[in-house]
Amino acid sequence: MQEFFNENIPRYAILSHTWEEDEVTFHEWQTRAGAKRKGFAKVKDTCLRARLDHLGWVWVDTCCIDKTSSTELSEAINSMFSWYKLATVCYAYLLDVSGDSARLTDVRNDRELTDNEMDEVMGSEFARSRWYTRGWTLQELIAPSEIMFYSRDWKYIGSKRSLSGIISRVTGINGEVLENRVALDHTSVAQRLSWASRRQTIRIEDMAYCLLGIFDINMPLLYGEGARAFFRFQEEIVRSINDQSIFAWESSAYAQDILLAPDPTCFSQAGNIVKYETLQSLGSYALTNNGLSIRLPILRLDEPGACQAILACRYEDNFTGPISLSLHQKLAADVYKVSSRRRRVQVADLGEANHAEMRQATILRGTSDPSIEEFPASPDNRKCWIRLHGLELRSQFEVVEAFPARCWSTDTRTLWVRHGSQVQGALHFRNEDGEEFIVALGFTRTGTRANQTSWDSLWVYLAQPVQARSLAEVCQGIVTKSREHSFEDEYLGSILATISKESIMGEDLFVVDITSTALTRPARLLPSI
Repeated sequence: MQEFFNENIPRYAILSHTWEEDEVTFHEWQTRAGAKRKGFAKVKDTCLRARLDHLGWVWVDTCCIDKTSSTELSEAINSMFSWYKLATVCYAYLLDVSGDSARLTDVRNDRELTDNEMDEVMGSEFARSRWYTRGWTLQELIAPSEIMFYSRDWKYIGSKRSLSGIISRVTGINGEVLENRVALDHTSVAQRLSWASRRQTIRIEDMAYCLLGIFDINMPLLYGEGARAFFRFQEEIVRSINDQSIFAWESSAYAQDILLAPDPTCFSQAGNIVKYETLQSLGSYALTNNGLSIRLPILRLDEPGACQAILACRYEDNFTGPISLSLHQKLAADVYKVSSRRRRVQVADLGEANHAEMRQATILRGTSDPSIEEFPASPDNRKCWIRLHGLELRSQFEVVEAFPARCWSTDTRTLWVRHGSQVQGALHFRNEDGEEFIVALGFTRTGTRANQTSWDSLWVYLAQPVQARSLAEVCQGIVTKSREHSFEDEYLGSILATISKESIMGEDLFVVDITSTALTRPARLLPSI
């Protein structure tokens, strides 16, 4: 294994696959212990294939990234799209597809298939492969210019170009995008998010992180933030890309009166949304603490307070008018919220849209945002967001007990803490190896009820669980109260907890960072021989 940088990177092959049990890790490859793993054969066969293609190097994500290093993992994820794009060839290894690819012969002949032929092809193992359902393989499909598909016994199925018809049908991605004839930034944000709407990742956060390269966005990874990752990802899109289709989502699974989508499934019907070029020059916009500050046409409706915001996007097959976002005006001038009384998005009549009034508006984020729990906000309460760094990369830690249980949200990784002299909130973390620790939180208010800006009395404490004692009982004996606390563990090493205050999605939160130090290394390639 060897490291390369910038212009010194040689021609190399890269592997795209679905992760299975018993993969070879970076450290196991270094010690050759990985040869006993089932995943070793996949790496070995990738090297042999590259050798036959006269390539001296390969990159495989299972063993070329040191995932015990949070810094290296973050760098790798932010660079992944470019690594796949720069590869000479990408081998897509489909473990659930047999070597019999006879059904796909017609697809490779560049002729128009009949409906019956396409139905038969869509029922093939290739079209139903698990590879099309995973979040990470989306960028691995789009980024490389050359992809060669192989079955589980490494029999050649076809290339991305020769199979683009069926791949487009399976994924909803335009064939011109698949063949790199249309740049990604020529497609709308809503379209790109629709490609991920039927895909999944093991970790909630990865559903946002796996899309970074598709939008040419870099952002820090915060494993432990849960559903917040996708909101933070959309905020980065708003900052970087002037495309209002990001607000044109619909979902029956979530409240409709929030501005940003809770997850990619909300864009499942947005695959045919395109930019409305004649409206694109209306000006930029920005997310603020209050919501979205934007200049756009507002169309008043007959119902008191009801109106439509005309967005700079439309449905590709509909030229009758642009897409509008249903709003309801608040008491304050030019302050609106997304309406929950009418359909969230609809096609506006072009004639009426032309008579809409240009306004500098603020559209609120929405109080039904699922990242905000229904818990009373007052000077007696503090909302704390728990972030793990390094720990979850060794073996995923989960909260096995929360105190009080009703104050903990698993989805958003937040714990409400009330004012008092005793411990007011605590979490018990444990991983599959049985390693565990407790983090306890509390605060004593130093300011008055009128002055809610003081936070220096918030404190954190780390401890080991005590056998046969509940979390509440363990917390009763805690007396040390500091904004920073650490302890040494035989297996976990040195663990440090610190508290800071951050504004996230316009909300002031107290962030508790629990850190375990790890070594860092750059990306690597394996020799194919």
